Amino acid sequence: METMIIDRSISGNGFHSCRTHEGSIHVAELIKVSSHSRSTAVAGAIAGIMRTEGYAEIQAIGASALNQAIKAIAIARGYVAEDGFDLVVAPSFTDVEIDGAGRTAIRLAVYKRALPAKTQNGIASAHPS
Repeated sequence: METMIIDRSISGNGFHSCRTHEGSIHVAELIKVSSHSRSTAVAGAIAGIMRTEGYAEIQAIGASALNQAIKAIAIARGYVAEDGFDLVVAPSFTDVEIDGAGRTAIRLAVYKRALPAKTQNGIASAHPS
């Protein structure tokens, strides 16, 4: 599957890059999160992208930015539960260049997962009743 990453920073600046895996094309939204990003705004962006595209990627550099990203995912899970699906996250490391210096960022791949028929408050229970 070929994955195109479309960079949509919360600040609005963007560029395009791509990845290849198994030959098909998949468009992914890249949401850059900083320590100053509002978790509710990021959650809304995640929910909107997941509703339309079904896949997104989040990038964070530093503990505070990662904290905001994780909070946003938790909030977004509540938003998309109304639409009958949950979010699954797969973290990875990626190298980025900022002002000529190499940095390591955390990349969070976000996937859809259908909610089971029985849920409590929109979030699937880990223990069936």
